[in-house]
Amino acid sequence: MLQGYRTHSHVALPQNTPDRMTLSILTWLMLLHCCCFSSTFGSSSEQYANQSICHKRRFQELSCSSLNLSSVPNYLESGLKKLDLSNNFIQTLNKESTASLGSLQELDLSFNRLDLLTRSAWRNLVQLQSLNLTGNNLDRNRKRNSAALQSLKSLKVLELSQNNLNSDTAALYLKNMSSLEHLGLARNKLTTLSSELFHQSPTWRASALKTTSLWKSTREPLRV
Repeated sequence: MLQGYRTHSHVALPQNTPDRMTLSILTWLMLLHCCCFSSTFGSSSEQYANQSICHKRRFQELSCSSLNLSSVPNYLESGLKKLDLSNNFIQTLNKESTASLGSLQELDLSFNRLDLLTRSAWRNLVQLQSLNLTGNNLDRNRKRNSAALQSLKSLKVLELSQNNLNSDTAALYLKNMSSLEHLGLARNKLTTLSSELFHQSPTWRASALKTTSLWKSTREPLRV
C-alpha cells in the first residue's frame, strides 16, 4: 500500500509540472492583455471625456476651449459652422483632424502651440471664412505654412497677431490672399509691408489700414 502510494505520488509530479507552466504562461498573457486594454481604454476614455466637456453654444457651434487638448478631437460631428479650440496645446493639424469640417466657416485656434499648418488639412476647409491664429508659433515652417494659408480661397478674416512674425514672413503668408477683408498683425516684429500686398484687394487695403492691429505691430508706424 505504502509503496503504491509513493509510486502514485512519483508519477503524478511530472504530470502536474506542464500544467503549472501552462498556467504561468496563460497568467502572463492575461496580464499583458489587460495592460494593453487598459492603455487603449484610458486613451479612449480621455477622448470621450473631452467630448462630453465640449459644449454647443448654439446650433452648429461647438466650443472645446481650455480643455488641455494636444490635438483636434476626431469625434467632431459634420455640419459645424463655428468651432472654438482656443487655449489648448495643439501643435499641428492633419487632414484626418479636419475631415468632417467641410462646412466650417469660423475656426478659433488662438493661443495654442501651432507651428505647422499642413496644406492637406486646410484643403478640407473649403468654406472657412474666419481664422484666428493669434498667439501661436507661426514664425517657424514658413514655406509650408504659407502654402496652407494660400489654399484657403474663401478666407475673409485672418488673425496672425502675437506670432513673432517679421516683415518677410508676414509678406510670405499674405501673398495671393486677395479674398481677405480683415487682417490682424498686432504684437509681431513688423517694420515694413510691401505695397504690392495691398494692391491685391482694394477692400482688404481699406479695411487693413483702418484697423489698429497693423499699427500696433511695432512701436513706429509701418511703412507701406
